[in-house]
Amino acid sequence: MNKKHDFLLVWGGTLALVGALIHVAIPFGGPEWFDFFRAPDGLVQLARDGALYPTISSFVIASMAGICALYAFSGAGLMRRVPLLTPGLWFVAAVCTLRGVVFIPLILLNPHVLSGLCDCKVVDMFL
Repeated sequence: MNKKHDFLLVWGGTLALVGALIHVAIPFGGPEWFDFFRAPDGLVQLARDGALYPTISSFVIASMAGICALYAFSGAGLMRRVPLLTPGLWFVAAVCTLRGVVFIPLILLNPHVLSGLCDCKVVDMFL
């Protein structure tokens, strides 16, 4: 790959890794952290009640973000090549692109629909 692709993979991998680390830290911060990072109200209440579901879901999200970071860093040549590198990178790119293509117009045109999907009070720039 060329330097531009390497830079973009490192940048994307770094963002995914930061997201993974945040999702690992949130359960340790408790219900206040779930609330601060705008988890749905039901999830925050489950965390307050001591349920395992918020912690498990946070770790599942962290695992997925960590795998994305792993593939990005491998694609940039920072680590050993992972299995199915090319299809894995294409899959991550397709999912992220689809998310942007679906949610950006939804946020701009019908923010109330998105707030219903995420069980949020308001749709803001954080979301």
